[in-house]
Parts: sequence; structure tokens; C-alpha cells
Amino acid sequence: AASVVAGGGVGDGVADNNSGTFNTAVTPGSSLSVAKSKSVPDPVLTGGDFNFVLDPRFSGDFPAGPALNDPLPANFCFAGPTTFSAGNWNCSTGGSVCPAAGGTLACTRVGTGTAGLNLALGIVTVPVRAIATGTGVNNTATLSATAVTPVNGSVATTIIDPAADLRANKRKSWPQAAI
Repeated sequence: AASVVAGGGVGDGVADNNSGTFNTAVTPGSSLSVAKSKSVPDPVLTGGDFNFVLDPRFSGDFPAGPALNDPLPANFCFAGPTTFSAGNWNCSTGGSVCPAAGGTLACTRVGTGTAGLNLALGIVTVPVRAIATGTGVNNTATLSATAVTPVNGSVATTIIDPAADLRANKRKSWPQAAI
């Protein structure tokens, strides 16, 4: 609401238009974000184990029924148990583990929280193994909740085959100069 008053000895001929109001509806809700990273730098060697790290967050009201969904590209397999808990998250690989390529991680969160700005929902660490070479292989996870727009977080990984640098040296083992 706002209003004005005439001052300085000047009269107002129409006093009925000196105030006004405008109503703004404020509804509860939340927004989501998810960051995805990995525990090792590029490049990753085939056969090497490492972790994808998911950092889901929200702003506004605590979201109802938050869920993480992370389909692995065929270059990776799950290197941990088929089900695990991470903080308040309960996760399952759907039975897919190494050496089976790909698979989808599905996590649901239990519990409640308070409203706020950029609040963490709890880190989820996903143990994986690189099983096939590739450059810039994107792995994307999705965070969703009831009545909230889902969001994605991605990380790119370059996977290479291990390489060895072999070297051969030859020398004689006796002191004679001529044989």
C-alpha cells in the first residue's frame, strides 16, 4: 500500500486517488540444484575405480519426495554394492554392478528439513569403475521432487587405456675389452 499527501500549501482537488494497494500472491515452493563431480582428475584409466559425487541442494521450502536418478554411460559400471545408504539417501543400482556396463542409480531421500536458501540435501558418493575408453564421456544425474521442476548435473570424463613405457638396456658383464 502507498499513499501521498499534498504539502507546501498546495491543495489536492481529488483526494480519492491519493492511495493505492496491490496484492502479490506468495505461494510456498522450492527450487532444486545438483552439482556432479568426480573424485579423480582426467584422464581416468580403464579398470580404475573412482567416485562420482552428487551434491543435491534446494532453496525455498523443503522439497517433497526428493529423488536422484543417475544412468551410467556404457563406459562405466557400478563398483559398489547394489544398495547403499548415504546420509538420508537410500540408493539402488537396480542389481547392476561390475562387470555389467551402464545401469541406473536410483536414490530416494527420507526425512524432512526446514526452509532456506541453497541448503544441502546430503552428498551421495557413487563408486564406479571405468571399463571402456572414451573422450568427454558425459554422465548426467537428475534431481527431482514432487511439484518441482527437475534439474540436471553433469560431469565429463576422458577414459584411456593404461600404457607402459618399456625400456631395454644391454651391457656386457665382463671386464675384457676384446673377446
